Amino acid sequence: MTNESLKKVFEHEKNFWDDIYKKRLLNNKNPKKFLSFWKEEYYKEINFFLESLFYKYKYSSLLEAGCGAGKHSLLLDGNIDKTLLDISPAAIEYAKYLSQKFKVENVEFILGNIFEMPFQKETFDFVWNTGVIEHYEIPDIEIILKEMLRLTKKNGMIAVGVPNLFSYPTIKA
Repeated sequence: MTNESLKKVFEHEKNFWDDIYKKRLLNNKNPKKFLSFWKEEYYKEINFFLESLFYKYKYSSLLEAGCGAGKHSLLLDGNIDKTLLDISPAAIEYAKYLSQKFKVENVEFILGNIFEMPFQKETFDFVWNTGVIEHYEIPDIEIILKEMLRLTKKNGMIAVGVPNLFSYPTIKA
């Protein structure tokens, strides 16, 4: 993808997600941690798995690259240093709002894109995202994954979550 094409992608992504998170900020006066039993179980399973990795490998820092609301990372153990990055200023504001509502500490918010993240090489133990890369073409996904790997410490880990297109919640949505 050319630099001009990437700029168009960044602008589109920023505008699209800004619109969504601006609406959430306006309409979400009292956010709940879980909107349904299914969501609660979903977050519990992911959090149990991730926290067990952090405990097993003695990880202490994570980057959620393309965090949106950041809820996945915000609900993890309070001893984990969390960095949440998104291209949308409104998404970052919403993630900050949720972190205050849920009384989350050890979190930093960064405005930036997942193709060129503003961090030194090997900064984080764990770099991840969920519901992000499936929006891109294979060559762009390769760039994103290389950037995630660049930021991951030796003996660290990256993880990528994509929706299961055949799951009941995805079909329903």
